[in-house]
Amino acid sequence: MTTRREFLQFSAAGLGTLALSELSFAALKPFPIGVQLYTVRDQAEKDLGGTLAHINMIGYKTVETYWNVYTHPAKELKKMIVDNGLSNPSGHFNYEGMDSKLDYAKELGVQYVICPMLPKDMWTSADGFKKAADQFNKSKAWECSSDSIITTMSFRSSAAQPDSTFLLQLPIRSSCAWKWIATG
Repeated sequence: MTTRREFLQFSAAGLGTLALSELSFAALKPFPIGVQLYTVRDQAEKDLGGTLAHINMIGYKTVETYWNVYTHPAKELKKMIVDNGLSNPSGHFNYEGMDSKLDYAKELGVQYVICPMLPKDMWTSADGFKKAADQFNKSKAWECSSDSIITTMSFRSSAAQPDSTFLLQLPIRSSCAWKWIATG
C-alpha cells in the first residue's frame, strides 16, 4: 500500500517532470484525430458531403477513405473532403488490382495506402500470405519518382483472418520491406 508520504513524493516528481518543456505533453504538437469513413458508411453512402460536414462539426480533422466512396472521381472526392475542412492522409484499397488503384490514391492525395483484407481463398495458408507479400513487394507503389507522394503502403489483417498470421511492415527510407511472420 502506498503511504501518503510516498504519494506526495511521486506527485512532486511527476509535476517536476511536466514542468520541463521538452517533456511536457503541452509541448507536443497536437496529433489530428480522424475517423475511418467505413464506420459511418451508411450515412456516407447516402450523403457523403453532409457526412463529411458533420464529421468536421464534431471535431475530427482527418478522414480515412474506403472503397465505396471511390465511386467519385478522385479530384471531386478530394474537393469534397477539403471543402469540409478535412484532410485525407490514408485510404483503404482492396487487394485485387491494387496497382491500378495507386494513381487514384495519388490523385486523391493519400500518403498511406492500406490493404485492409486479402481475398478469402488466401486466408487459410502461409502460401496465401506469402503470395500477398510478394505482390506487395513488386507493387508499383515502391517505384520512386520525383512526383511520388505515396509514402507508405500497409497491410492490416482484419478480424476475419487468422490471428496467428500477419505481415509486418518495416519502413526503409522511401520504401518498405514486407516480411513473412508466423506467430502461431
